[in-house]
Amino acid sequence: PMKKKLAILGALVLGSAWCIHRNRKYPLAKGYGLFNKVAINGAVINTHTVKLGNKLLAYKNLPNVPSNLIRESKKIKTRDNAEINLSIYKAKDMNEKQPCLVYFHGGGFFLKDEAYIHKIVMKYALFAKCTVVFVHYRTCDGYPFPTPFYDCCDAMKYVWENAENLNIDKDRIAVGGDSAGGALAASCTHWCKDHHILLCFQLLIYPVIDKRMKTDTAIRYKYGPLWNSSMSKKMWELYLRDGITDKEEYASPILAKDFGGLPPAFIEISEFDSLYDEGKNYAQVLREFNIPVELSEIRGGFHGFDILQNTELTKYAISNRCKALFHVFHES
Repeated sequence: PMKKKLAILGALVLGSAWCIHRNRKYPLAKGYGLFNKVAINGAVINTHTVKLGNKLLAYKNLPNVPSNLIRESKKIKTRDNAEINLSIYKAKDMNEKQPCLVYFHGGGFFLKDEAYIHKIVMKYALFAKCTVVFVHYRTCDGYPFPTPFYDCCDAMKYVWENAENLNIDKDRIAVGGDSAGGALAASCTHWCKDHHILLCFQLLIYPVIDKRMKTDTAIRYKYGPLWNSSMSKKMWELYLRDGITDKEEYASPILAKDFGGLPPAFIEISEFDSLYDEGKNYAQVLREFNIPVELSEIRGGFHGFDILQNTELTKYAISNRCKALFHVFHES
């Protein structure tokens, strides 16, 4: 009994010390208290665990659509003659041509889309008064780079070439993405420039930008809340396991030589995110090439904080993103 009591006491002391340490290192915003207690080691990421994760995600239904929106599903052909799905969110009874956000979800390039991301993009469609084309690209558990990237580019090309049929205003097409989807979106702007597809805007939410992972926050937040640089390292290994045979910026957007001619950007970064510096550095590089950038720093945030939809921080962040989209689509 004494040994058992000492073991329990020891566990409580260690647990308390861990909580104090994590609270000091990651003082997250209100509502996220539990998230800073968890440190995930990147070693958990491999083809087996990822395939299992995607099997579980496959059983999840897409969330319900608000009464003033409709969701359409469309299959399109890719360059390698496969098919991918698009979920298209748009307002009911819209006659005039709509601005459009082509959106790529996060998930480390390897996880399929989760329901909460659909809920967020539906808010973009509603409050920024636009059509959202959500791309279900093939993930890198089965299809390493460049397949996920080219799926995104093929979706963008489809929207561009079929704007008339989709009731989309070709002069107001933007690209967006969160996390790894932010990398796909930023890289897609380079591809669009190379292929004379004219985008009006890029919305990059805590984006993955730099495969080198040498920034201060990548080193400091190796085991940060929810997602961290130990996981990013495994993510890049999985995504780029066949190497890069095309332009480097198609995988890692900051490695481009020329950023001139890219569309204006809204870049959101979170204070306790290992990718914080990557987003900040990308904003700096774009500004050096005279690309207008709004850099939005989320204080008390961490990578993927908007997984909780009802916190003040998530509401604030989504409102900011919607305002940026509304401005570029309707006021600029």
